[in-house]
Amino acid sequence: TGSTGTYATAINDKGDVVGYYNTSQAGAQHCFLRTASGKIENCDPLNNWQATPSGINSKGTITGNVYTVSGVSEGFTASVSKKGKVTSTEFSAPNAANSTFGTGINKSGTVAGYSFDVDDVTRGFVYASNGTITPFSAAAGAPWTFPTGINNKGTIAGYYTDSNNNDNTFEMTSDGAITQLNDPDQGGGYLGTQAMSIDAAGRLAGYYYDSKSVPHGFLYSK
Repeated sequence: TGSTGTYATAINDKGDVVGYYNTSQAGAQHCFLRTASGKIENCDPLNNWQATPSGINSKGTITGNVYTVSGVSEGFTASVSKKGKVTSTEFSAPNAANSTFGTGINKSGTVAGYSFDVDDVTRGFVYASNGTITPFSAAAGAPWTFPTGINNKGTIAGYYTDSNNNDNTFEMTSDGAITQLNDPDQGGGYLGTQAMSIDAAGRLAGYYYDSKSVPHGFLYSK
C-alpha cells in the first residue's frame, strides 16, 4: 500500500524474496522481505534513505547497499526477526569514496561486493561476518572489478575491465586464487564476458558479446 513501484531482486533456497519499493516521497526507496509463507516485512537498514538489497542467504540475512540522507552509499547486512525487528550493520570498504555495494552473501554471512575510490577505480571486497573487509583487484592494473556473487564455499564470481578496456569473467576461490574464465567466442573491448551469478557447485552463468556485438548467455562448469 502506498508503493509507486516494486522490484524483487533476489531469492534464497527457502523461497524468501527480497527487493525494494518506491513511495511518493521524493527519492524514498525501501527494502522489503517476502517470506516463503507470503508474509511481507520491512528490512530497511538503520541509516536508510534508499535501500537496494541484492542478495539473501539461506538463513535470511540480506545484503545490498543503502544511501544515507547525506548521499553516501554503504554496504549493509540485515536480518528480520519473527516479530519484524530489523537488525542491521552498515559498512564501508577501505579507501571507498562514498560508494560501497554488497552484491552477494553466503550461508556463513560472508559478503562479496565492490567499492569506488577517489580516482573512480573499482575494487572488489570480501566482508567477513566478523566485520573484516579484504579488498582485491581481479587482475593487476584492472581499473574496475565487479564481484557479482558468492557461493557457500566462498568462491566469488564476477567480471573486471582490464587496462585495455576488455571485460573479462573471473572466479576467485576462498584462498584468494583468481582464474580468468572468458568465453572463447567473445568479441573484444567492453563487449566481453560478464559472469552474473555462481551456484553451490561452482557453475557460473552470465553473458558475452560476439565479434558482431550480439549478446549470448553462457553456463560455465568445471
